[in-house]
Amino acid sequence: MINDNEHTGQSRPERLHNKRMGRELAMQYLFQCSLTGEKFSAASWNAFIEQAGEEHHIGTNRYGRKCREYAEKLLEACINDKDRIEETIKGSVKNWSLERISNVDYAILTVAIAEMLNFTDVPPVVSIDEAVSITRDYSDDRACDFINGILNAVKSTLNRPEREGVKA
Repeated sequence: MINDNEHTGQSRPERLHNKRMGRELAMQYLFQCSLTGEKFSAASWNAFIEQAGEEHHIGTNRYGRKCREYAEKLLEACINDKDRIEETIKGSVKNWSLERISNVDYAILTVAIAEMLNFTDVPPVVSIDEAVSITRDYSDDRACDFINGILNAVKSTLNRPEREGVKA
């Protein structure tokens, strides 16, 4: 959606919430790594974030810093919890091999599950809603139901309220 700036007569893109943009950045970086076979490194992340910052009009202001910080926290959780996340996905899909999950859907699942397992201040239903919304933007309609089903299965294994964040 485009908002008109009354003072300059110019248009600017509507901003996503910084956590939403952080989720997208983390997912996009994981997707890129899955395509290139590259492992996480500070150099590749910095190159990615520079390009993504221009593409998404993030900038270096407070908003841009918040987006990047949240993406980096998510990536850290994805990397540190990689095996647990993979086992969680395996345990949540029935009669489906991980190889059949598209790279983009796998990246979306990874970010959402990392958030659900590690960010107790974020209600699980928020992680699910955000992941489904990101899936709508980056995958296809059939994938939305798939992602939603897996993440709801994960949610049912969590030992915390599904609609409330838990203060650390």
